[in-house]
Formats: sequence, C-alpha cells, structure tokens
Amino acid sequence: MIKEFVNYISSKEASDDTIKDYQLALNKIESDCNQDLNNISQDTLKEYIHRMKSAGLTLTTVKHRFYILLAYYKWAVASKYIDVNPVEGIMSEVDKWYAMA
Repeated sequence: MIKEFVNYISSKEASDDTIKDYQLALNKIESDCNQDLNNISQDTLKEYIHRMKSAGLTLTTVKHRFYILLAYYKWAVASKYIDVNPVEGIMSEVDKWYAMA
C-alpha cells in the first residue's frame, strides 16, 4: 500500500525530495516495527516512539516520522484501505513522552 500512497502524493505534485522522504520513512517504520503498516496497532506505534526516544532520536525526528504516518493513514482511511487511523490520539502524547526524563 505504500506504493499506492507514493503514487497518490506524486499525483498531487509533491517534490521528488518529498516523495523520496515519505517512501523512505514509511519503509523504515514498517521495517522497524516488523509489521505491515496496514496492521500496526496504536500500542505498536507507542512502543516505536519509546524505542526511538531510547535510541536518542530527537523529538523533531519522531514528529517528522509521525506526521508522515498521519498523512499516510489519513489517505488510507479516505481510500477505504483501513477503517481507523492508528496515529490519531498519539500525536498529542509525543511531546508529553519526550518531556519525561
């Protein structure tokens, strides 16, 4: 489904750099979570955030990946590939989790 999303953003005249960035980020997330993006739960995404934080990734990097995921899942819901956007409700928590020591 990543390929379909990339085709969609290409049709919206996204820059080549944006398209490449989105594709790389989505493939990385899918690989890091060891799950197809269509089947990732909120719990898996929360664990992924904590792993990124533990690995020393900045809040900016984490938010960037999650904004890409948010766009991907909004498209997937609108295109009726999935019923629920698992990123909704998590974005507001990211700052809070990063603020914790």
